[in-house]
Amino acid sequence: MIVLSDITHYHNTPSGPNILFAGLNVRFRPRERVGILAAQGAGKSSLARILSGIETPDKGTMKHGGRISWPIGFAGWLHIDVTGAENVANIARLMGESPLDTIAFCRAFSGLGDDMNRPVGIYSPATRAKLGFALSMAIRRDYYIADETIGVGDGAFRDRSAAMLHRRLEDAGLVFLSRNHIQLEKFCNRFLVLVNSQLIEVDSAKKAGEILKQDQVQLIKEDII
Repeated sequence: MIVLSDITHYHNTPSGPNILFAGLNVRFRPRERVGILAAQGAGKSSLARILSGIETPDKGTMKHGGRISWPIGFAGWLHIDVTGAENVANIARLMGESPLDTIAFCRAFSGLGDDMNRPVGIYSPATRAKLGFALSMAIRRDYYIADETIGVGDGAFRDRSAAMLHRRLEDAGLVFLSRNHIQLEKFCNRFLVLVNSQLIEVDSAKKAGEILKQDQVQLIKEDII
């Protein structure tokens, strides 16, 4: 279970605080697949980081039972001066997992082969993304958090990524934040839309898309006026 209570978060700007969301109250149940639709700049990534424990809200509390992932595919903490294998081993130790087993999984799933023994700094962005996704799947969680990214790489690897995530979700939950309601529909069975700093629950991904579109049209009209 993940419970957000009166969560408020903002960014300070020269003209004052930019409130991303205010007083969010929502509960995510075990093994539930929740899709949250949000426009660019609405606070989607900030909410993903709060759910993952990377970022702390300005107000309110988050309580949870079980292990929560960092955003799927996140590769920002891979150190560029050490090898892929060393990075994986270090993170596995921090998570209380077997370094050898985690390296073996990442090597096989990502297809990096000997590149696992080379510094991450020489990897292409696509290769880093593959390693980041493999590491996300190697360390099992009770809830997976996805910020736009579900599959990475080319078509074949993207299909493998989606298939592996579906396997992990057989006994885990998902909170998937995206700007694309069609993408949410593929993975989720409960839907919310983030508009006007609030989360609104709807009965379908299509309905979430309609609400978001209406909100964007209204914002454009207000700017014109």
